[in-house]
Amino acid sequence: MNGFVVTQSKNEPVITSTNEEAVRLGQYNYHIKAGGCYLETLDDGSIFIVDGYIFPDSFNVLSAALSLGNTEILSELEGHFSGLYISKDKVLAFNDRFGGKTIFWQQHQASVVFCSRSHLMPIYDLKPCKESEAELVNYRWTSGSNTLLSSIQQLEIHHLGEFLANGLIERTNYWQLPALKINDLPDSKKILATKKALVDCLKKARQRYSKVAVFLSGGVDSSILAALSKEIFDNCYLLTPIFKGEENPELENAKKFAQTLNLPLHLVEVDPDKLCHDLTTLLALKREPLRHYSSLAMMAMMASIPEEYKAVVYGEAADTLFGSNAIRRVVTHAKWKEQSAFLPSFALKILRKVVPGRANVLLKLKDLTLEDIMASAMKISYSEKEKYFLAQLSDAEEVYVNAFEKNEKVDLRQATQERVLANDAGTHFLEAELIAQLYDKHIISPFVTPEAVAVSSSLTEQQYFGDEYVKPILRELACEFYSRDLIYQRKLGFPVPFVSWLQGPLAELVEDIKVEREMFDGSFFDDLAVEKHYELFWLAINWQLVKNNFIKQSAKT
Repeated sequence: MNGFVVTQSKNEPVITSTNEEAVRLGQYNYHIKAGGCYLETLDDGSIFIVDGYIFPDSFNVLSAALSLGNTEILSELEGHFSGLYISKDKVLAFNDRFGGKTIFWQQHQASVVFCSRSHLMPIYDLKPCKESEAELVNYRWTSGSNTLLSSIQQLEIHHLGEFLANGLIERTNYWQLPALKINDLPDSKKILATKKALVDCLKKARQRYSKVAVFLSGGVDSSILAALSKEIFDNCYLLTPIFKGEENPELENAKKFAQTLNLPLHLVEVDPDKLCHDLTTLLALKREPLRHYSSLAMMAMMASIPEEYKAVVYGEAADTLFGSNAIRRVVTHAKWKEQSAFLPSFALKILRKVVPGRANVLLKLKDLTLEDIMASAMKISYSEKEKYFLAQLSDAEEVYVNAFEKNEKVDLRQATQERVLANDAGTHFLEAELIAQLYDKHIISPFVTPEAVAVSSSLTEQQYFGDEYVKPILRELACEFYSRDLIYQRKLGFPVPFVSWLQGPLAELVEDIKVEREMFDGSFFDDLAVEKHYELFWLAINWQLVKNNFIKQSAKT
């Protein structure tokens, strides 16, 4: 067993085996079952347990700080972890600021069950949570304290949860993206500050790891991390996925980056025959649909890393923090909506004859709120026909992720960054961490250090969005190591061939949902082509596998 399960009971006796612990603190008994975790009994008898990793090894520093009520340390630590601090009068649950790990809990009879990994939680009740279903339909994640099952709760990303003697819980958000503090320092100063933030994070990791693997996608972010990692670690293992018989547009760039660094590039071919197994494995661990198809490619990459490389340098969230086309679109559309608010619809229809593209966008924006515009950066796009079908999955009303108050003044760039970082990027970290756990790897995320985030919050609009290319600060940093032509070229993208997967190795799962009658109207799928409705098919096969797993686990419980 990897992870921990802690059962808190007041009156029931605690029975334990040789590999488990029974503890009584105050008026509660605790039954602790753990494997591969850090577990410490403090001088006052309280218990400190952590699932995950911190670098450098600072578990004793964390336990000492939490015992003194210092929770600010959670925002400073690097690594993916979650845990419990159990004292006589309370249980304090905590998680990391990335979204890689968290704590789950549920009330069962006279006990409360806590666990660090969702698949360890017993399923006593199959009642669904409608709010979570609606979020999963629209975004393919659950952002709050709810999970797909109404009886099981989760601690939100970068939160503390305090369970008091009366059973209530108080939640505290201990870290969030700071408000923008834009300054006029020149690009050169901010490039140096960004480099220092990334180097400091990698040097801190170097205290624990001498070798690292780097996922080299062929983009700017991973190329910077590869160059810096080569300077800091004894050995740097570069790898990139390839899809046989499919497009691999960034492969040549990845090869050029590796050649410039004079490092071998290890090409990992994603085996189609393993996709069904890998998808089933990940869904059993996550217990909700995968947000990202690329997680299946990451599964193949993580499996190919030699055992001696325990750490993986991961460039997630660089776009969100240093320049995103999706966020630029949100800010631009919000400005357009404000500027054209006085124009009646008939005027826009006339304007459509002159500038049809802009006029059509403005007409659409007329009926959208700021929340709608912000959600567009994260929301899955469905046709009206698909939305009709999805209404069968959840009858909950429209949900917005981390909605702001209607009268609240917000900076749309910062507000969208915050939501993407807490949700889309957080889901990336969650799925990456689930995969890393399978292969005993640790993830290093230099772009989400407090220092890097502080630089991000100081960027002007020009330094964030650039002109033709976003992320100008990162691009100029990359030019220290690579040719300008290589860095300043049109990004070709990293297309995962999930349509081909749905038509090939995952076709049997697609056929299964076509004959399913319990949850879906199977005949609905008969007229749908996979290549046009791939988002719907991807959600449907994920949803059915999760549902079937719930039923099996519930039967075992």
